[in-house]
Parts: sequence; structure tokens; C-alpha cells
Amino acid sequence: MYEQAKQDNHKAKKMFGYALEAEKVHAELYEKAFQAVKDGKDLDEVNIYLCPICGHIELGRPPKNCPVCGAKASVYVQL
Repeated sequence: MYEQAKQDNHKAKKMFGYALEAEKVHAELYEKAFQAVKDGKDLDEVNIYLCPICGHIELGRPPKNCPVCGAKASVYVQL
């Protein structure tokens, strides 16, 4: 969908781009969680923050600016 939106120069390319980048982060977090489960543990960090603009997830505390969409830390939502 991202490639088609880029090809069509459709405004959806921005959100599809955000989704692709956020999903890379999600995959890393799933891998960490899976490894913890295999080790019989849980994730060490309990503070989870979500960027409501692009879906980026950050453990610990939100970054100064979202690495995906550039949103400020103040918009992050603690889950």
C-alpha cells in the first residue's frame, strides 16, 4: 500500500510510511518479549509509552521527539 501511495503521490503515503517505521519498532519489542518468555521472565520495563500520531512504542519514557513522526514527548500516552 505504501509503494502504491508513493507511486500515486497520494497523501496516505505519509501515514503508511509512519506505519512501516513503527512496525519495525514493534517487531523488536515483540522479539524482546518473546525472548523474556523463553527465559521464563517478563520484560524489565513496565512503563510503556505510545505515540498517538504514528503508533511508535517506547519503553521506559518517551523520547524528546518521536523517531518516526517527530512528535514531542508531551503527546505520548502512557499505557
